[in-house]
Amino acid sequence: MLKIDENTIVTGSEDGYLRAVSIYPNSVVSILGKHSEDENVFPIFKLARSHCGYFLASTSNDSSI
Repeated sequence: MLKIDENTIVTGSEDGYLRAVSIYPNSVVSILGKHSEDENVFPIFKLARSHCGYFLASTSNDSSI
């Protein structure tokens, strides 16, 4: 998980999806992306945000960012 602001976090999970989640009210805001190749799904291992706050990076076991 990665904090975006006081009410929003980004989560990465085993299904390979990056989701923006609102804390209050508790709901999924949107799906931001997915690590996959055809039918292969790669879990999200780590999330990072750039210093300026405009970019989000995620890593998986397929060596992609």
